[in-house]
Amino acid sequence: MILCSGCIDSKNSETQAEELDFTLVPDRTRVTEGEPFNIELTLTNAGNTNVNVWKLMEQISYDITFVSSNGSYVPYECGVIQRELLMDDALVELQPGESLKINQDSSCWTLPPGEYTLFAEYHTSGGEDLTKPYWIGQTSSNNVSIFVETENKSSLSKSDASTGNRPLEESSASDVPMTISVSPEAGIEIQ
Repeated sequence: MILCSGCIDSKNSETQAEELDFTLVPDRTRVTEGEPFNIELTLTNAGNTNVNVWKLMEQISYDITFVSSNGSYVPYECGVIQRELLMDDALVELQPGESLKINQDSSCWTLPPGEYTLFAEYHTSGGEDLTKPYWIGQTSSNNVSIFVETENKSSLSKSDASTGNRPLEESSASDVPMTISVSPEAGIEIQ
């Protein structure tokens, strides 16, 4: 949580100082390389009075960041948007305890196998075409560890321990030869 106050642009001298809580929750923390996952962002008015905030808009009011275990930032690959100045329709009034939520998937980042720290930042600034007072500042979300595993082209089904049956290996790649195993009691194995 952060307490932040700020002035809106010089057209209006009224300020809003409120506590905002910004949280990030991925739908999975272990993923396979190349597999997109969902990221939920929630902005909550943790204060005691109503506050105007910018809607949750990618690249405008929030940024999501992945940092690899060696400290390097993973580049955002979806391009930077151009935008007009924000108008009053970009504001949402949050009562105490109310939240805004948005979901975004991870497809704008390429994550090779490894461990990453995922976090987001909510930010607003002056200089817009807004006539109402609103919260100005920035606040960061919680950090979440994401583990990306190497893509496995084939998966071996586990045998059913109760019957001793061994199923066939399934393959998602057509150029990988199929392995057939017969229980050790029969003494036959074909590869």
